[in-house]
Amino acid sequence: MRSKEIMISERQRQIGQVLAGIFALAGLAFLIFISYVVMVQSRQMDISDAIMLPLAAIMFIVDLIGFIRIRRGQHLIGIWSVYLVSIIAFPLAATLVLQNVYLITSLATLVFAFIFITLTFPPQSKSQATGAAAGALLSILFIELWNPAFRAISDFNAPQFGVVVLVLSGLGLLIYLAPRALGGNIRTKIVAGILLTGVVSLSVLAFF
Repeated sequence: MRSKEIMISERQRQIGQVLAGIFALAGLAFLIFISYVVMVQSRQMDISDAIMLPLAAIMFIVDLIGFIRIRRGQHLIGIWSVYLVSIIAFPLAATLVLQNVYLITSLATLVFAFIFITLTFPPQSKSQATGAAAGALLSILFIELWNPAFRAISDFNAPQFGVVVLVLSGLGLLIYLAPRALGGNIRTKIVAGILLTGVVSLSVLAFF
């Protein structure tokens, strides 16, 4: 672990902190939204609420702890926890319990996994992170083909709300990356371009 930690640059730590902070806020937004939906439904929960409400709370707490760990120099533990919960587990769970969200969840996983892998993971961890993302994408495809009967249809525009949260998360990261991309770092320019494309694509999906 120590030898891997040496390979992590200050730039990776800074971007890791930004991503952990952004997804902690995203988890909080999902938690508030789902809690509101449950309250409106007189505390009656369908399967999507029963799964996504505690998972949103876990996402918020884990990402907040991940942010603190990264600030304290425990980059690998912090970034892996944020990545596995926010980029792998949360989209998978949403696909499993909600109908008609697979395009949103697969695109979000693809775009944000690329950003994490490119900008935050050291070389020793990139293959494992890539494998986790590939497994998540294949699982999303399998779930959509399976189309389990217990999946719910949101009456509160949950997919659209999710898109708004993801777009705002992407825009927040773009604001952070833009000055660095303009400064001449070619890799950052590529990542910023892919992120912008992903944000636009997610925005388009919100209307279909």
